[in-house]
Amino acid sequence: MDTKHAPRASVPLLLRITEEGVERLAAYTGREPFWIGRADDCRVVLRDVRASRRHAQIIHDVQGVSVVDAGSLNGTRLNGARIERAILAFGDVIEIGDARIAVSLPAEASAPPPARPATAAWPLYTSDDADDLHCVRLGRSRLTDNVATP
Repeated sequence: MDTKHAPRASVPLLLRITEEGVERLAAYTGREPFWIGRADDCRVVLRDVRASRRHAQIIHDVQGVSVVDAGSLNGTRLNGARIERAILAFGDVIEIGDARIAVSLPAEASAPPPARPATAAWPLYTSDDADDLHCVRLGRSRLTDNVATP
């Protein structure tokens, strides 16, 4: 993507994580540390063995919203280029191993989800479901992040 002309990402924003053929959502509000990696306490937990326990972090500062590689062995890529730190723009794709994390506008959360394989059983979560789900309200949309799917 040509990020030279793309609008810079701002908070809050929506991250669409695709890993092992499964898509899930995470909301970044800029209020707390936002780690991506294999560790269970990361906001985005990855399964790929090429991801470090704390692989990368998304931060918000005076420059905007950035992704910062945490000195990982296998590196972090943004739109195909290896980075140590990069300012995010809407439409960017963060790549860690085989996982892809697309940076989207929060309003895109109301867009219909992509078609899912007919053979998979996909759970439907609502705000009344399990207490351990982390929900964030963005405008009129309610997003659930880090939801495990079968």
